[in-house]
Amino acid sequence: MKEEGKSKARIMCCGGEPRTKREEVEGPIEKYPKRVLKQIVSNTPSKVIIIVLFLAYLGVASWGASNFRDELDLRNLVSKDSYHYKFYDTNIRLFSQSFFVSFVIRSETNYSHASSVFDISSLLKKARDDKDIVDTFQLSWLDSYMQSSDFNITTHSAFILGLKTFLNTNSGNMFVDDVTIEGSSIVASRFHVLSNSLTESSNQASLMIRLRDLTKSSSLSVFVFSPNFIFFEQYVQIVPQTIQTLAIAVSVVFLVTAAFMPLPVLILLVTISVSMIMVGVIGLMEIWGLTLSSVTMIHIVMCIGFSVDFSAHICHAYAHCPGNDRHVRVKTAIDMAGGPILNGALSSLIGIVVLAFSQSYIFFSFFKVMSIVVVVGAMHAIFLLPVLLCLIGPIYRVPVTKPKHNNEMEPTDHKTPDDRKQSNKESNDTEHDKYKDLMSYKINTIPRLSTANIRDLT
Repeated sequence: MKEEGKSKARIMCCGGEPRTKREEVEGPIEKYPKRVLKQIVSNTPSKVIIIVLFLAYLGVASWGASNFRDELDLRNLVSKDSYHYKFYDTNIRLFSQSFFVSFVIRSETNYSHASSVFDISSLLKKARDDKDIVDTFQLSWLDSYMQSSDFNITTHSAFILGLKTFLNTNSGNMFVDDVTIEGSSIVASRFHVLSNSLTESSNQASLMIRLRDLTKSSSLSVFVFSPNFIFFEQYVQIVPQTIQTLAIAVSVVFLVTAAFMPLPVLILLVTISVSMIMVGVIGLMEIWGLTLSSVTMIHIVMCIGFSVDFSAHICHAYAHCPGNDRHVRVKTAIDMAGGPILNGALSSLIGIVVLAFSQSYIFFSFFKVMSIVVVVGAMHAIFLLPVLLCLIGPIYRVPVTKPKHNNEMEPTDHKTPDDRKQSNKESNDTEHDKYKDLMSYKINTIPRLSTANIRDLT
């Protein structure tokens, strides 16, 4: 460029010689760590240490996953400086977490009949017998009406007329919204009980399920409801929905891996690695103070895509490395994929680190979950999988040369010693050049597996 008369600025920015080796274009994150990694995974004591550490990690993660709580703190839905957060924080810290539960009879019922009164009283008594319901409290318009001076049960019409009169009194006015009267019939009504102070989401969800089962066993056309049930619903659904979604996602990972990398051992390793990463993510979420909710469920499902990315890279690189020695192939795979994996992990962490300073629980929890999956996924890809591939990874079969029989005639060689020496040298040079070209092609590109290559793998 200098000879062409280009400016110094252009020469400084665009000058130089073209790179001829891969090492010349690699950055520090790609170049230096993989040298250490290749030494670690090829050393027997290091392999033992890595396996022991990952078994310990799996034990801690399994403990955390088994204790993972499903809970949604309403304070986490808004910013800490909002009015809503201050209200809920004060309410949770200083006041009881009891709530009213309503039993709603949604069909026309003759409340003047003794059988109807008995069924209602029996239902409310069973509800108050529950361990999470206050047994001394009950809000019933029917009981208050029967104890008032306006109560008249001589006829159904007299019962309705007396009830209307009662609802207009000071003591009965509080029940106006609990009874719906159309003409001379009561088409709907409701009765109330009070829960104990429940702070654990599991207890809240269990109470809701028990009360629903109670209404199903009643002869009345009744259902149970509380405004808080809208939050309890997710506690009932979140765990089975999360397990189902993760199971489907891991199954899809298995099928996609089988389609693009049809080697049984590698398919199994990728699937196991993804499963271990997800156990680690859930377990470390519990240790880091996160709970399972509709917010973190989305983050957990997203982790499947991150975890399979790391595992598939190293296994795919191993599958396309030539040779019949596992250690050599693992070192070549680390040389091919180790740098990109580390670069990907580092760039992902840099991309989400800004969320660590967010005041929003949604963004901050996303930072925590993504940090866990990136670190844990990268550790599986650059430490655990190379060790396992050194032990059980598929290898190319070594071609077997058929022994010559005694009755086979050796071909007559009319070449002179000098000609034979020159021919052998040319043959060796040709084979060496072919091997160099093959290695260059394998290292710098990752072609698709062919059927012929698959048959050569064990």
